[in-house]
Amino acid sequence: MNAQQTLNSAKLLQQLESKKIQLTARSVVIVDEAGMMDTETYYNLIKHANESGAKIILSGEREQLSSVGFGGHLSTIGDRFNTAKVKDINRQKEQAEREMVEDFASGRSQKSVKYLYEQGRVIITDTTKQRVEKLVDDYFASTHAMKDKIVIAATNDDVEALNDGIRDRLKAQGKLSGEEVTVTGRDGFQRDFALGDKIIITKNTKSDDLAEAALDNSQGGEVIEFRKGQRGQITSFKLKMDDNKEVWMSATKEQNIRHAYAVTVHKSQGQTKEETFYFVSSNINSLNQAYVACSRHTRKLTLFLSKDMVEIMAEKMDNKAPTAQQIKVAEWVAKKSGIELPEDVRTSFMACRNFLNEKYEKIEGSARSPVDDFISIVESMSKAQFKKTSFDYEILDGKHRNTYEAARLYQAQMDINDKLKKQIKVQMKPTANTTITGLNM
Repeated sequence: MNAQQTLNSAKLLQQLESKKIQLTARSVVIVDEAGMMDTETYYNLIKHANESGAKIILSGEREQLSSVGFGGHLSTIGDRFNTAKVKDINRQKEQAEREMVEDFASGRSQKSVKYLYEQGRVIITDTTKQRVEKLVDDYFASTHAMKDKIVIAATNDDVEALNDGIRDRLKAQGKLSGEEVTVTGRDGFQRDFALGDKIIITKNTKSDDLAEAALDNSQGGEVIEFRKGQRGQITSFKLKMDDNKEVWMSATKEQNIRHAYAVTVHKSQGQTKEETFYFVSSNINSLNQAYVACSRHTRKLTLFLSKDMVEIMAEKMDNKAPTAQQIKVAEWVAKKSGIELPEDVRTSFMACRNFLNEKYEKIEGSARSPVDDFISIVESMSKAQFKKTSFDYEILDGKHRNTYEAARLYQAQMDINDKLKKQIKVQMKPTANTTITGLNM
């Protein structure tokens, strides 16, 4: 393996299996964003390291995104072994921004949201459609170059809406013009691409050149040329990738490609930009997502909310308990109103929320802001903190094993089966006739 060679984990394992890359006892494999590797990837990589004597260095944060498949290994390794901890945050330029990110990482996300709101960087619209429009307005009003800013959302649907909004504005400004080609993505979406469009590869793939070129997942590029058939229709398009490699892609087959003006939280992990526009999705299910999205910037982060989105999030809290701050405000409101605080207000998030929305305005003369609801939701999420894995649960009785133990035993049996197969092959291998003579005693 060459010094300082960089590959994603899937490609590295593929090349290790095919012997194109061979580790030795002098090899060191540094895994960045190690929390995103799943169980199978960990197992295969460690297996190759053990067989060759190579060393593995894992780098990452348990608070950031975990693997899509079974995982949680980085967190568990950190709990069970000595680790070198990186305590200083260097990405953010200002101390206040570093403290805000640290609060997100430490489960104090409600404090982070309050800070951003006080700085005027929590934008609240009535509807999601208005929220998209406002984000697009602010994106183009920003003085940072396009390469220095990023739009992040959690869901593919939100990313598509934001990409469409930004492309429409680019067309209106004359920065995207001329012919377009419609390409069907492997995800089922049909997207139009014009010359100058920014793109991102969504899965490891190959170009359609005669000499195929490998394109890595999350690699970015730009559409720079079209090629037409005899009838004048666009049959392929050329991309100039961020590493300056130029490749041709067919326009007549499905491709792992989408626009790159807005990206998912997963695609943003590892990136650093001057400014981040975070379109908060109503289905956010863990603080890992919020922490990653809110720590990509060096200078400025803005959150975009809408009242309808907050309402959807609040409805999902129906079976949750209210936060300590909610109860504290509810007790104050009840005292000011000269009434007893209903018992369900102390036990139900929605009951407490409805009580505050009904009574608060009568005392203060103004309705509670949607950001108050959002902060309460985030504070409630902070109690659960970050996404759980099978490592976080104890065995409840002697009859059940946790999923990690089951996976470990299964893999051990698979290893035994592999060894048996190899032994059988060796025994069945034909050998040349030989004469064996014994020693005279």
